[in-house]
Amino acid sequence: MTLPNKLGEVYATITNGTGYGAAENDRFKDFAARISLTPLANGTSIIKGLTISPYAYIGNTASQFQNGGAGQVGVVPDGLTRNRYGAFIGNKDARLTFGLGYGQRTETTESGANTVGSPRVTTDVTGKLMSGFVIVRPGSWMDPKTTGKFALFGRLDSFQPNDSADPKQQLTILGASYDINTKVTFSLDYQALGRKDGSTVGETKTLFLHSQIVF
Repeated sequence: MTLPNKLGEVYATITNGTGYGAAENDRFKDFAARISLTPLANGTSIIKGLTISPYAYIGNTASQFQNGGAGQVGVVPDGLTRNRYGAFIGNKDARLTFGLGYGQRTETTESGANTVGSPRVTTDVTGKLMSGFVIVRPGSWMDPKTTGKFALFGRLDSFQPNDSADPKQQLTILGASYDINTKVTFSLDYQALGRKDGSTVGETKTLFLHSQIVF
């Protein structure tokens, strides 16, 4: 649903517990909603494209023991939690494009065989991601009517797939790109995957030369 006066939109879905990409195989449904607000869309400033998008995804999936079986202590009718929520704030302008995001997921996992000797055990797994990026085109600052061929960009990601088991990691990207024409772009960037908060995972530092060619 589009909001009046270019203020944004509201988006909502109801899907199968396995998502919309697969046939239904359990009775659970997932509910998701996102609102995207564009409070400055009617203005003329560099951040008139500012968008604020909080979202939530609340759902369940069926237990692997939903139908019971030989040797099991019984069926498990309860669903396993599968929730996500977060927010994104971004701006799209030739002079300044940026995005800031936070996301968190919580999922319930199962272990054991659902038998007397190997009871079913559930565990809530929570993961978090924080991310931000920025793209600046100096040529557009000098002449707003053009996009400029040269751009500077940076990105920072901090993530932890499982906050009770996995180490925190941080990805840093810094670079520059140049548009030969509207179909060919080259970029040189430095990428580093590093430790965070005492993590002992391996670190990598790499220099990349990328090309994008549109046929």
